[in-house]
Amino acid sequence: MSKSHQYNVSYYATQRGIAESTGIPLTNVPRTLKMLIKKGFVEQSMGYTKDAIRRRKVYFLTEIGKKMAQNLYHELLEQEITIINKHGKLSLIHI
Repeated sequence: MSKSHQYNVSYYATQRGIAESTGIPLTNVPRTLKMLIKKGFVEQSMGYTKDAIRRRKVYFLTEIGKKMAQNLYHELLEQEITIINKHGKLSLIHI
């Protein structure tokens, strides 16, 4: 099978891709994923990314994980953040 036919998973589903896209240090990603898998929010499988010669561990939200992410997203949209600049001026931001 040619390399182009083996590609089936986004780089961002790998530990390195998750670290890059979230800003979480790569060293913390495995522990975080392990906890999310244990809680049933994430599942692990193997897949090829575009740049990989061998299969890699990849991660996806479960249906429960998707629902939790949607709920969290909607909760965050309702939040207000107060920012105080270096001059002491307050600003309210709606996410």
